[in-house]
Amino acid sequence: MTGMRWIGKVCIGIVAALLVLPGVVRAAPVDDGWADGSTLATGSCLTTGAWISNKVYRSPLSLQSGDQVVSHFNASWSDTRHAPAAAAVHSFHLQSAWTVEQTYHWDDWYNVTTYGDASGSTSLSVTTGEIYFEYNIVVTWVASVTTTACGTKSAQDQATIVIDLP
Repeated sequence: MTGMRWIGKVCIGIVAALLVLPGVVRAAPVDDGWADGSTLATGSCLTTGAWISNKVYRSPLSLQSGDQVVSHFNASWSDTRHAPAAAAVHSFHLQSAWTVEQTYHWDDWYNVTTYGDASGSTSLSVTTGEIYFEYNIVVTWVASVTTTACGTKSAQDQATIVIDLP
């Protein structure tokens, strides 16, 4: 094969790849919006509670058309009462929603019931639909613990992520 023929085939291959790849390359999930949630059931209503901490997010968030945003919630719970104890329900909720139309939202929940001397953790995540418009996203993290003696103690935090498309 001569040098010119080889260069010609390479050029044809590059042109073909440039024509085909845009149809093959898909949107990517982009991580943004993290927080930690924790709940604690104790023998005292003064120390039983729920907290949201370590909230991190980027705003504005630069995306490509069709990308998706993935948000995260690290949840942990602890029940320091002596077992057996009355039920304590630890609940965690993560939601991402369009600010323009909050009927479009993505949710993840986790509930666990403890009866004293228990702890644990899990991670929640939600992925939005593909994004084609510069609508802002509101991420909401909620943690709560409910006991018969103390009722419900809850914490909530939010972040607004401004979407920036080219």
